[in-house]
Amino acid sequence: MLSEIAIIGLFILVGIALIVVEVLFIPGTTFVGLLGFLLMAVGVWYAFNEYGSKVGILTASGSIVFLVLIFYWGYKKKVWRKFALNTENDAKIIPIAIQNLQVGQEGITISALRPSGIAEFANNRVEVQTFGELIDAGKKVKIVEIKGNEVFVTSV
Repeated sequence: MLSEIAIIGLFILVGIALIVVEVLFIPGTTFVGLLGFLLMAVGVWYAFNEYGSKVGILTASGSIVFLVLIFYWGYKKKVWRKFALNTENDAKIIPIAIQNLQVGQEGITISALRPSGIAEFANNRVEVQTFGELIDAGKKVKIVEIKGNEVFVTSV
C-alpha cells in the first residue's frame, strides 16, 4: 500500500516538474510538457485503479490545484523573472550610405524596383523601396521619405 502511494506521488511530482521545466526552460508545446502531462495522467489513473473513484478524484483535483498554486506563487513572487531575459536591445543600425541621404535627393536606379531594389545617390548604392510603384533600371528617382534604415522613393 505504501509503495503504491509512493508510485502515484512519484508519477505526479515528476509530471508537475516536467511541466514546470517546459514552461520555464523549453517554451512551446514540446515533448517535455506532453510527457509531464502524461505522467500526471498515469499517476491519477493509477490512483483511480488502485483506490477507487473517490481517491482518484481527490488525486486529480489535488494535482491540478498543486500545479496551479505553483504557477500562481511563481508569478506572484516573480520567481520567473530570474530566468527571463530582461534586457532590451534598442540599438539601431544605420548604414553609412543612408546617413548621407536627404529627402528630395535624386538618384538613378541600378536595378528594377519591384517594389524594392538598388538605387545610387551621390555614388552611394542604397537599397530603396517604392510605395508599390514599379520602376525600371536606369530611371531617375527621388527620395520622398527615410524611416530608420528604409529609404522610400518615387520616379521623377
